[in-house]
Amino acid sequence: MQLQKYENSSIRIPNDETAIAFVRNNINMLCKSSPVYEHGDFHVGNLIYTPDKTIGVIDFNRLECGDKYEEFYKIESFDIEHSIAFSVGEIQGYFNENPPIDFWKIQAVYVAHASLYSIKWAEKLGQKEFDGMMKRCLKSFDHYDNFNLIIPKWYLQNKDKYKLKV
Repeated sequence: MQLQKYENSSIRIPNDETAIAFVRNNINMLCKSSPVYEHGDFHVGNLIYTPDKTIGVIDFNRLECGDKYEEFYKIESFDIEHSIAFSVGEIQGYFNENPPIDFWKIQAVYVAHASLYSIKWAEKLGQKEFDGMMKRCLKSFDHYDNFNLIIPKWYLQNKDKYKLKV
């Protein structure tokens, strides 16, 4: 339904056909595992540094049950623009090193879907927010080579540089 809203909108990303086809052809990969509790909006903007020098998580108003990998698409949307090292560490830390290929396949679907729908979603938020989501969408298209890649370029280029020390 969200993809259809994007397709029917007046604002479209140039050359979006590959991403749309990618989502349509792979949407069945999502939500195959047992549901887990999710923060619902986990990204660097919802982390705080506490007075006791630890990291805290805020903004639990979107708490839900869902796919175990769903939260990770926000790395592409928000975290990499703040810190590639943090983003690589978040992924490698979750998997205690290298993520399985199924993770990347599922992530690519989430990122493609979210990148497209975010354009429609941001229309109502004003020009500044819309421009930001458009910029993020175009970067995602680049990172995934218009969704011809499964693992984004930013991760491939940095996974060894910021390799988790186990």
